[in-house]
Amino acid sequence: MALALFDLDDTLLDGDSASLWFEYMVAHKLAPANMLTKEEAMMAQYYRGELAMEAYMDFTLQPLRGKPVAQIQQHCHRFADEVAAPRLFAEGLAQLAWHRDQGDEIVLISASGEHIVQPIADPVQSCAGHRAGATARLLYRPHPGCVELS
Repeated sequence: MALALFDLDDTLLDGDSASLWFEYMVAHKLAPANMLTKEEAMMAQYYRGELAMEAYMDFTLQPLRGKPVAQIQQHCHRFADEVAAPRLFAEGLAQLAWHRDQGDEIVLISASGEHIVQPIADPVQSCAGHRAGATARLLYRPHPGCVELS
């Protein structure tokens, strides 16, 4: 058995799930349209390796604060079904299936928030013959117990 690592954003998915989610929030009146410009600028920083992820998450989660969790989860699943699923590359899904057939352990990776990724990952990994487990937490600064490798 081998380990098969797949990046979700711009690899399995045509686009970045966080940006697509933000567009969805604006389209469904969960976030004001004037926030899109700043989100796009932050994503440009991300692609240059200059973005503080804490700032991005704080900004993009602002519109969800105070909303019922069930309402947010419903929107996240609707987003996964209506926006993300049609944008999954057939070639990527075929590679997932091939690894499943080989008995490989499949891991999906994304820097996007768990609330966005999990509803996309569940059906993707189910199609690959695996059930999505807990998503990893992003560690964007060294944990005190970690050893830095040089």
